[in-house]
Amino acid sequence: MTWNPIDEPIDQFTVGGHLTPGIGELAGPNSPRAWEEMVGPGLSGARVVFRGLRPSHFSLKFRLRTREEWSAWNTFSNVVKKPPYGKRPRAIDVVHPILASVGIRSVVIEDVIPPQQVEDGVWEAEVKVIEFRQPKPGHAAPEGSDDEPLDPVEQEIKRKRQEAADKHKRLAEP
Repeated sequence: MTWNPIDEPIDQFTVGGHLTPGIGELAGPNSPRAWEEMVGPGLSGARVVFRGLRPSHFSLKFRLRTREEWSAWNTFSNVVKKPPYGKRPRAIDVVHPILASVGIRSVVIEDVIPPQQVEDGVWEAEVKVIEFRQPKPGHAAPEGSDDEPLDPVEQEIKRKRQEAADKHKRLAEP
C-alpha cells in the first residue's frame, strides 16, 4: 500500500458511488482465512488444511457534528436502506485505501444502526457490512489419492516429493 494515513488522512470513503457523511471510520476490516484442524485421539498437534478465504465482517462508522453532515447522512442513508420487499438486495462497491489493501471492493449491508448521541453535539451512525466476493471453486486431492492434483501448487509439491524420494533411494543403494 502506497497510501500514508499520517501524511494523507482520508476521513471519508465511497459507498455505492456516494461519498460518506461526516468523519468516517472503518472498524475491523480484515482478510480472514478458513482452516480445518484435523486432530487424532491421543495425538499432540494437528494437520492443518487450508479451506479458502472467508468474507470479512466489519463496520463503517460515521461521526456527525454539523447540520451539513446531518443533511449528508439523510441523503446517504438512502444508499444503505432496506431493499423493498420482494427485491433481492444487491452488493455495493466500496472504495478506501485500507479496504483496497485487503482486497475488499464490494459489500452487502448486514445492519444499519441509526445515529446515536455519543457525546454532546456528536452523533455516531454505524453500518455493519459483509464483504461480497463470488465463490471460486477449489480443488484439492486428498494425500494418498491416485488422482493427479488439479492445483499447480499441489502438482509442484507432488513433483518435489517424488524427486526427494528418488534421491533418498539412490543414496540408500550400495
